[in-house]
Amino acid sequence: MPRRPPPTSAPTTELEQQASHWDTACERARQLAATLAVQYRAESDVTSVRADRDTVVISLHITDLARWTAWMDTLGIRAQQVTGLDYVMCGRTSWEGIPLSVLGYDVPELLLAQAASQVAVPESVQAGERA
Repeated sequence: MPRRPPPTSAPTTELEQQASHWDTACERARQLAATLAVQYRAESDVTSVRADRDTVVISLHITDLARWTAWMDTLGIRAQQVTGLDYVMCGRTSWEGIPLSVLGYDVPELLLAQAASQVAVPESVQAGERA
């Protein structure tokens, strides 16, 4: 029986090359997630750091808007890179070329509470007058 040549280690088709790049991207995300999990394990805001395919996701439970601002500064996320839902804000950036999503749970509620506390009170109410 004739022997077949051993398979080459390099992908040969475009699809195989794409699959190889995807596998590499996912592995890089897993490695970065492991590194960041160790780096931020002492931070009380951090609830999880994980790889989601080729992206690293950091989940934070935010109880003070100053902490959210500090995280955005630390990770280099600007306001235009943040989107919000009812209960979470999501900042997106990249770290060492790897996509990074930062989820700030309860940030929208804190923003609403801050806005409500900054609503101007009419001067007549401040002076204690009654209608």
